Amino acid sequence: MARLDAFLALVAQERGYEDCSEGKRWLDLKRMGIVKLVIQNIKGIAVADETFALADTYY
Repeated sequence: MARLDAFLALVAQERGYEDCSEGKRWLDLKRMGIVKLVIQNIKGIAVADETFALADTYY
C-alpha cells in the first residue's frame, strides 16, 4: 500500500507541473481526494473536511 501511495503522490506532483498554467490543478486535487493533505503540506494549516465537499448537483 505504501508503494501505491508513493506512486499516486508522484502522479499528482507530475500533473501539477503539467497543469499549472491550465487551471486544472484544483480539480485534480479534488478528484483525487487530496486537497486537504496538499494544503496542509504546503500552507501548514488545518482545513475542515466539509470545506471541499462537492455538491450533488454537479454530478
